[in-house]
Amino acid sequence: MMFLRPPPSAKGFTLTELAIVLVIVSLLAGGLIMSLSSQYDLQAQKDTQKLLGDATDALVGFAGSHTAVEGLPYLPCPDKTTAVGLGTPNDGQEDRDAAGACVTDNGNLPWLTLGLPANDAWNSHIRYAVTRAFANNVTGFTLTTLRTLRVCPD
Repeated sequence: MMFLRPPPSAKGFTLTELAIVLVIVSLLAGGLIMSLSSQYDLQAQKDTQKLLGDATDALVGFAGSHTAVEGLPYLPCPDKTTAVGLGTPNDGQEDRDAAGACVTDNGNLPWLTLGLPANDAWNSHIRYAVTRAFANNVTGFTLTTLRTLRVCPD
C-alpha cells in the first residue's frame, strides 16, 4: 500500500492579498483617468484660445481689406441665431439688410465669412457682438467712432 504524501504548502496569493492588490490597481487607474480628463480639458482650452486669436486676426484682416462706400474700414455683422427677420440663422454668413445695416448687433461669429472653423473645442459657436456703427458698410468707422460695447481683456 502506497501512501500519498501531503502536498508541500502552495506558494501563491491569498484572497486578502489579491483584494489589496485590486484596491491599489483601481486607485492608480482612477488617478490616470482623472489625469487624462484634465489633459483633454487643457488641450481644449488651448485650442479654443488659438481659435479666438485667429478670430481676432480675421476680424482685423476683414476690416483692413473691406472698405465702406466712404473709403473707411468696417467690421462684419454677426450671424444671427434665430429665424426672425432677414438672413439664415447659424449659417456662418454675416447678416445684413438691403440697406447694408446689420440685422442684429449680437449673435455668432460669422465663421464662414471669416474663413474660420464653425465651432470651438467644445463644439459651440463663438458669440460675437459689434457696435452697428463699426459694421456700417456705407460709412465705415474711424478711431473716434462712438462705441456702445465695452471690450474686456479677460
